[in-house]
Amino acid sequence: PVVPNFGGGLSCVQSVMSGACGCGSERFSAHTHDTGAVRVSDAVGAWAPGYTWTQQEDSITITFETAANKTVVDVGLVFAQHEIRAHVEGEDPRVVGTLHHAVLPSECTWLLEKRMGYSLVEIHLQKSVPISWPYPIKEDAADGTPMDPQSELELARHYESAGNLESALEHTHKSAGKGGAAAMLLLGKLFQMGPKSPYRLPQDLDKAMLYYSQAAALGSVEATYLRGALHQEQGRHADAVASFLNAVSDQAIAAARALDRTRKALPQYIVTSYFNLGIIYQDGSKDVPVNYEETIKWWTLAANEQFAPALYNLGVVYLNGQGTPKDEAKAQMLFERAHKLNSKLQIPVRRAPAPAPASKTPKAATAIPAAVGTPVLHPPAEPALPAGQTPLARYQSPVEHTPSPAPEEGSLWSSALFVGAIAVGLMVFGKMPWR
Repeated sequence: PVVPNFGGGLSCVQSVMSGACGCGSERFSAHTHDTGAVRVSDAVGAWAPGYTWTQQEDSITITFETAANKTVVDVGLVFAQHEIRAHVEGEDPRVVGTLHHAVLPSECTWLLEKRMGYSLVEIHLQKSVPISWPYPIKEDAADGTPMDPQSELELARHYESAGNLESALEHTHKSAGKGGAAAMLLLGKLFQMGPKSPYRLPQDLDKAMLYYSQAAALGSVEATYLRGALHQEQGRHADAVASFLNAVSDQAIAAARALDRTRKALPQYIVTSYFNLGIIYQDGSKDVPVNYEETIKWWTLAANEQFAPALYNLGVVYLNGQGTPKDEAKAQMLFERAHKLNSKLQIPVRRAPAPAPASKTPKAATAIPAAVGTPVLHPPAEPALPAGQTPLARYQSPVEHTPSPAPEEGSLWSSALFVGAIAVGLMVFGKMPWR
């Protein structure tokens, strides 16, 4: 059935264009808006998981995305004074549980909008009392039906902002246990950070890898990237390449863009995946041979996203003629672009060779060495360079945790807000070692 029978005198609101609600209660009309050509997306996860919510003094608005081919007949909503149950045919329950405070079921409505590549469900809850809500769902439904993973994560965010890290961690684990990819991603980061995070968990890279792998299997592109970075840190370069290639696939990019449709630039973890692939093919290893063509390909993609280390390293490639004809003019242009984006990346100065004895043929100026960099958390020591050579920047991709901000009326709470507080793959150039 489109709307399941949960019993208990619930007031059911079903979004249909005609006909009566199957449970016999009053039907509220909802509207479908076409905003352009709509297609069923070929990309897995091209719509964002979880939900977001905002509030006004007298109302709560919850929105979530679903596949482009879903229509109003695929969506079921049930409102009660203290409960909400929202599901989409063929998907896990989207919003389920006991509301933080009572609502007026007869004044609660919802609609479905067709967007480019996805459908958007928007739910409006009318508060019975105009008070601020710190989170939308406070516990399981009255009949024991578990709350959804996103609501568990919203509770975790609330407890973290209140300083109750024990409860925050408890609800994060509950969200992960219910299949919440965002919670799995967060737990992976916390176990990778270990005592460096506010949660002071013991570092456990095996658990971090497990959570990253589980989240990646559910479509988390950031988890796919972090799994690759962890593989690389541990010397499994072939596995790292496989993870990074998954992170930069067309499907992954579509899924990543779905998390923030207002952002035009690619997420940092995708750009860093480009850069890391270039590093792996540049350095070579026993399981991934050196391939300068691949190095240039991936660094060019990262450079196209204005990633300064990639621009700089491409400058070195063209200056040395490594896998491509030498082009000092292009190298100089790339160095200048990199320096403009990050002043720590100094434009190399070619040193004149030492005067040669009159009886010998003078040697050419020493070229800048091949690019050296690392995406891992603990970069190995940089090898000593011959006199007169200029080393390149190492790029360090840290895992950091920033506490969630305090709740604020009218603000938007989502998995991105809680998990987005964990900044991974950010360009923290202040942590890059230089010579």
